[in-house]
Amino acid sequence: MPFHEPIAFVENPVLFRPWPVLRCPIIWERQRYAILWSGMSNKRHLNDMEFLYRTLIDRYGFRPDHIYAMSYDGSLNTQDGVQTSWPGDGTGYRINLTGEGTRSDFEAAVDELKGRIDSDDLLLVHINNHGGYDGTPGTANFCTYPSWAGYYASDFAAKLGELPKFDKLIAMLEPCHAGGFNAPIIAHSTADATSVASAALEPYNSYVSADVTGSPRRRATTLSAPRSHSIQTGTPTGSSKPKKRSGTPTSSSSRTTPPTSAKAPRPGATSPSAARTWSGGGGATSCATCSSPTTLTCRFPSTTNG
Repeated sequence: MPFHEPIAFVENPVLFRPWPVLRCPIIWERQRYAILWSGMSNKRHLNDMEFLYRTLIDRYGFRPDHIYAMSYDGSLNTQDGVQTSWPGDGTGYRINLTGEGTRSDFEAAVDELKGRIDSDDLLLVHINNHGGYDGTPGTANFCTYPSWAGYYASDFAAKLGELPKFDKLIAMLEPCHAGGFNAPIIAHSTADATSVASAALEPYNSYVSADVTGSPRRRATTLSAPRSHSIQTGTPTGSSKPKKRSGTPTSSSSRTTPPTSAKAPRPGATSPSAARTWSGGGGATSCATCSSPTTLTCRFPSTTNG
């Protein structure tokens, strides 16, 4: 006679699985919020935001209802048509778009955050889309839906500055000329610590093929710690390499040499502020100088390539 009956294993012996107190990576902010925004979106801009949306939720534990996402007309539509599956893995888009790529919808998200964000919270602001530059310092802007109207750095930063005091602000800016937003964002930030990373210095494009006949691509990165530590670096190859410096952490290094000549405006523009009109007007997409079929392959970069 056997000493005991054979042991029968069950597939899931733990019937109640507690949610882990700490998730990896361990982040101590009480709440984390994000604003993802793109104005005149092409499909690549929507795909970028989809990747970030998934990363924030799946990797960093952001709550979906803490993410404001705005693009183009508020749907999966883009300048390249309606998108149905994300090329990252071929599945449907998961991003929950809460508004259009307009200035008013971005500012509405900031206004709503005023009543939600607290002193120990984190906010991530990611801007995709096209960017503009009117040819003089301080005129960098984001192109808004539906008319390409510029949302200028001074206005954008001032709006973020309306938020109540909070812990950390991280700004990731992809558009052309986005480096012109670095200093205004830091100057207006109400966060204890602010980090701004931009894809290009203010006079330059961030879209590679738009620069094939012009100046090399530049990147700009600016970090602001509670002691106002600021570093801005850029190299002609587009990489960002901080220089070693001695002394106090308030040092600043930069390579911001502008191009030797101003960027050619779109043919037909009568002034820098009107440099968004191609030959034919309206939605024309044929360059009168190089006959390029799209704004993105034009051999003469305009203020809105990005």
